[in-house]
Amino acid sequence: MTQRIQTKLSLALTGVLLASALGGALVPAAQAKGSTTWRNGAIAGGAIAGYGLLKHNRTATIAGAGVAGYSLYRRNKAKKNERRQASYRLHRRYGYRAR
Repeated sequence: MTQRIQTKLSLALTGVLLASALGGALVPAAQAKGSTTWRNGAIAGGAIAGYGLLKHNRTATIAGAGVAGYSLYRRNKAKKNERRQASYRLHRRYGYRAR
């Protein structure tokens, strides 16, 4: 890989990492429990893993992949909980459950 492409890729990954990190910091606490926040964490972890792969840094790669995997796991749990809460609201209001 040429030096120019590697530099552009590093800058792009750094931008994704900063956007994900700062986006999570600006979210109100009530909304921070949602699946969107966990998705942003997974994106940031993926950016860290990509940076580690690009720079041949084993620690950053493993840590980023771990963060991404855990964030995706938590996002799936949050998404399932959001769907369950929506189903309960429908049942309470209309007398049936959405499938």
